[in-house]
Amino acid sequence: PAFTDRAIDKVADLRCSEALPELQTLFEDGQFQTRILRTVKQIGDQEAGAGILRKGLLLGSTSKLTASIVQDWRLAAAKPELETILKTKNMPKNREVALKALLSFTRPATIEDLLLELAADDPNLQGISVNRMAVEELGKLRSVRAIPTIIRGLFITDQVGKSIYQAARQALGQIGTAAVDPLVAV
Repeated sequence: PAFTDRAIDKVADLRCSEALPELQTLFEDGQFQTRILRTVKQIGDQEAGAGILRKGLLLGSTSKLTASIVQDWRLAAAKPELETILKTKNMPKNREVALKALLSFTRPATIEDLLLELAADDPNLQGISVNRMAVEELGKLRSVRAIPTIIRGLFITDQVGKSIYQAARQALGQIGTAAVDPLVAV
């Protein structure tokens, strides 16, 4: 382990992208995963490092760190893994970083359905910040389809009493007059 540890340091210092396949093997074996992710970022070879990052997204222990690297690099190759995190119940606490990473390289209009699902999902499961981000993006899109979901967002609170009331109000304001009749009906 000490030898491997020093080797990883040397690879990082030399920014040696040729070593990434070996690092991926170590990563898949469950060894030095956090160190390897930091080394991948330091090397900076997005194409060669994408495989490690895509695997790192789907591991609970490395998902948040990996998502921050994906966000920094705007790595579109990781879109399927980010969507997996956002659509399944496997890692709900990682949804916030996954959504930030996805929005770093994806136009919100192309993921409107996903944003609708996230805006309506349980804030106690995923964290209310995910609901807030989804509602804010839907408001920026001026999504008429989102009006019922955003209206429900006015009343969403998590178990500690946090709400997205302000974000929902602002989103409805951004949507404009199309939101008036549905609001009056409430």
